[in-house]
Amino acid sequence: MLNPNIEKGNEERLIFKEEVPVKGTVSSPFETADDIVLSGTIASLKKGQLAFRKEETEFPSPNNEGLISVLRENQIQNDERDLKRSPNNPYLLNNLGLAYLGSRQLDKAIGLFKQALEAKRDFRVGALNLALAYLKKNKEEEAMNLYKDLLRHDPKDIRALMNVGDIYFKNKKLVDARNTFEEILEKEPENATAINKLGVIDLIESKYTIAISRFRKCLQINFRSASIYNNLGVAYGLTKSYKKAISSFKTALKLFPDYISAVENLATTLKVNNSLSDAIDLLDNYLRKHEDIRIRELLSSVVSQK
Repeated sequence: MLNPNIEKGNEERLIFKEEVPVKGTVSSPFETADDIVLSGTIASLKKGQLAFRKEETEFPSPNNEGLISVLRENQIQNDERDLKRSPNNPYLLNNLGLAYLGSRQLDKAIGLFKQALEAKRDFRVGALNLALAYLKKNKEEEAMNLYKDLLRHDPKDIRALMNVGDIYFKNKKLVDARNTFEEILEKEPENATAINKLGVIDLIESKYTIAISRFRKCLQINFRSASIYNNLGVAYGLTKSYKKAISSFKTALKLFPDYISAVENLATTLKVNNSLSDAIDLLDNYLRKHEDIRIRELLSSVVSQK
């Protein structure tokens, strides 16, 4: 049986580092905003015509899903065994909840996170993970209530603020989202995530020059973010700075070779710039490794233009 006297000292060991916001990615200061995809031709884009792809790295590739499924099942079994020894341990309840969350058994995860919070009312990690599980079930109101409760206890909770901003952004409440991300910058001026997301909002509102400035500042903080290079490329494309856009998308692909948003955006920019052969080669090479209907449709449009 676990020794209750050492549980507190083992908190960091027992808690998986998955206090994650809306999209299920890592919640570091370098977390990325939604990936922007150009639609149509860059020159013809009007306000509100930018498309977004869902997070591309949230789930494992098909080649690894079998192994990861086995590992998650083993994790669940291990956590259930530990929990039998100490059934009211909030950290073990949280761990098992994360294991079920990873296997997409959301109802079980929600139940365990609730039990963890009943065992430890001020369990911030459990509250964040419960909110994430709610978001994955599209229960945004329940998640927002949890984040607001966390902020009542700690108005400086950057992670909760970031998640609130993400929910506003997802629901196209751009004024509220902007205010939230700006509040984060008042507390953490070098928070690249908030800067990046403000840049995305600027793009939606056709404030392209301001967006470029924000993305460039992000890269001064985190120069290895493929998503930020992708967003910067979109901003350059919308200002018809095609060479700079192409360079940004290529950099994104050097950092993340299978980055579908950057592939789509680079091909679109090459198409607008009349580099049709390069666009065809890029899309054809991607389709040899991955199947994607939008990429195939884009390839058809480029071929027909040639």
